[in-house]
Amino acid sequence: MKLRRRTIAVSVISAFAAFAASDLSAQGVRGFGTPQGKLPPRGFGNPKGEEALRQQFPVAAASIIGEDRQQAQWQIDRTDGNGDGIVTAAEWERSGYQTPRHFFYHDLNGDGILTHYEHTIGYARWRRRNELRAEARESAARASRPQKQPPESTAALQAPAAIDPQVAERQRQAAGLAGYIMQVYDVNSNNVVERSEFNNRYSSYGNLASADQNGDGTIERAELTTWLQNRLPPLSKLAFGMQSRDADNDGQVSLREYSEQISETSLAEFNRWDRDGDGFITPQESRRQPQPQQNEYSSEPALVIRPNGMVVADLWIDSEIEIGDLDVRISIAKDNDNFMQLDLVAPNHRRVPLYDGGWLPWRGAYIFENTLIDDEAVPIKGTLKAPPVPRAFRPPGVDDNERSSLGDLRGASTRGTWRLVVRNQNDRVGILNRWSLIVTPAESAP
Repeated sequence: MKLRRRTIAVSVISAFAAFAASDLSAQGVRGFGTPQGKLPPRGFGNPKGEEALRQQFPVAAASIIGEDRQQAQWQIDRTDGNGDGIVTAAEWERSGYQTPRHFFYHDLNGDGILTHYEHTIGYARWRRRNELRAEARESAARASRPQKQPPESTAALQAPAAIDPQVAERQRQAAGLAGYIMQVYDVNSNNVVERSEFNNRYSSYGNLASADQNGDGTIERAELTTWLQNRLPPLSKLAFGMQSRDADNDGQVSLREYSEQISETSLAEFNRWDRDGDGFITPQESRRQPQPQQNEYSSEPALVIRPNGMVVADLWIDSEIEIGDLDVRISIAKDNDNFMQLDLVAPNHRRVPLYDGGWLPWRGAYIFENTLIDDEAVPIKGTLKAPPVPRAFRPPGVDDNERSSLGDLRGASTRGTWRLVVRNQNDRVGILNRWSLIVTPAESAP
């Protein structure tokens, strides 16, 4: 009797297990098989998507290391709200990890979701680019180092002619610039620029077809370096006052050469000469009067720009400075940021329109990426294909005599509360990351 009961119980358990396995298999749950004609649930792998990514980024996929996978998993865990192993745009935004714009930057295949493998590819590309930049810097540094001289007995026989320091510096500059440009154009990270990558709308160098010297449809770094050397303007001598500071005779003055003891005063003086902020005073800059002294006052922290709403950001300046020139720098993260109106209100209650909305000074979104609004900016007629350098445009009051402009605040005092008024004219939320006033005192203004 007992043996019969045990046989019945085993039969019942076996039948239940077979039913459960068939039910789970029908749902496509990982570990129980996926029936023919059904795809696995999202988050349990996407072999087709992974294969497409491997074909699109073959070099990055082949160079993946464990660190890339760990970094990708860390970010997925941080942004994956429901724990299904993938991240949607909504989950990314709710996590507050980075701005919504970064989600679409990481979404390599543009399918609206981020997977662990996709993130791993992204990290591998980022790591390889850093490694290539480091190699370019090291190569440039090696080229600029003085070569060890052979013994006197053989020097006359094998020593080549001495290289002009300015020529060596130009070679170093071209090699470093070539390494950077390769990162911009080499989309598939295979260390060459292919014909399909010759044109890049984000670069001021435009189409690189003329750099393909041997006409094989690809541009290597050596070709790009030679092409850049021919395009860079010729080096000239420093002005007499700066020539004595050029210790290494490379045709430019670094901060260390400008002053042996770096202080706030010497740094401010150096920055006034270094107009383009590249860390060197060039011959052209040495012949011009240094930039006037400027003070920049920034507003923190960031503020949310609500849909169809208004935000007012206050900036208190305690210093009593007579304004000789005033510019405004703004950074906003928002889709369709041309649907906004920006006004500056001075402590004396004078209102200056900064941006009227609807007008795109350059193609694409994100106008206000650390953008300078300056009365003296070169007028922009029509729409530019790429942002100008520096990113600056004129406020509408400059060309409309009936409205106030920043120039009307010359002679006023900086002391008091300044306000930036942002009116959002559509249903897209945004963030005012930062805004600042750049004040040139009246006594040093040109």
